[in-house]
Amino acid sequence: MYMRKFYGFLITSILSTTILTLLMLTDGEYEFFETFGFISLVATPVILVYGVPVSLLSDYVTKPYHNRKRATLAFIIHLGFGLGFVFIIGMILDFETLLNNFAFFWSNAEFYFIASTTASFLFWLSDEILRKIMRR
Repeated sequence: MYMRKFYGFLITSILSTTILTLLMLTDGEYEFFETFGFISLVATPVILVYGVPVSLLSDYVTKPYHNRKRATLAFIIHLGFGLGFVFIIGMILDFETLLNNFAFFWSNAEFYFIASTTASFLFWLSDEILRKIMRR
């Protein structure tokens, strides 16, 4: 299980960094390698410190279930914690704006929402694919 999480972490880090870099390049302001490097420096530790434990928790919670029910519940857990990450960061960094001016908070946090949702989906997807591959 731990090797699967490690591989899932690597796959998620590479894919989410690439996707987020491509999303940022649509503005035309940034260079690919600079943007990729910056996003990987930020995203990779977050995926390791936040995403891997969430995925381990997901495995623990979904252990009694099998097949589609387990995968669906794991999907909900991954996305729920991915969405929750934006609000956790908001509470830590800008709690007052989060409470008093949610529209302003959301306009500044939209990219983080996309990033965390993308990473959580990719972690779930890579973990499910690796689960099938490594079971054989």
